[in-house]
Amino acid sequence: MSPPPSAAPLGSIARENLDKLNEGECFGVAFDQIEVFVVRHRQQLFGYLNRCPHLSIPLEWMPHQFLDEAKQYIQCTTHHALFKIATGKCIVGPCEGQSLTPVNLQQQADQYLVFPAAAGESA
Repeated sequence: MSPPPSAAPLGSIARENLDKLNEGECFGVAFDQIEVFVVRHRQQLFGYLNRCPHLSIPLEWMPHQFLDEAKQYIQCTTHHALFKIATGKCIVGPCEGQSLTPVNLQQQADQYLVFPAAAGESA
């Protein structure tokens, strides 16, 4: 995914924080009032806003803990809704059929810039 033209980054994440993620691990970070998280899944990085589409509340139950026990799905700790990691689409729970809001990651030297996704863009 690439950032929309002329979009300002939400912030940046040190490259070492994402490069050290193992399969099924996550990294969450806050930029002012916007929280995001990144998941390593099938050797790729997927980023989303840390906000459940049902009530707009944070997803994790502990810092950097966004996945279910089997590390197959992103899980909302409040509703136990499950989201596909690669698409952000909810497959179980009160927001079934809705999706998490993706963010775009752009690697630059020693950091990843985090950009809002273009309108209508999915993971």
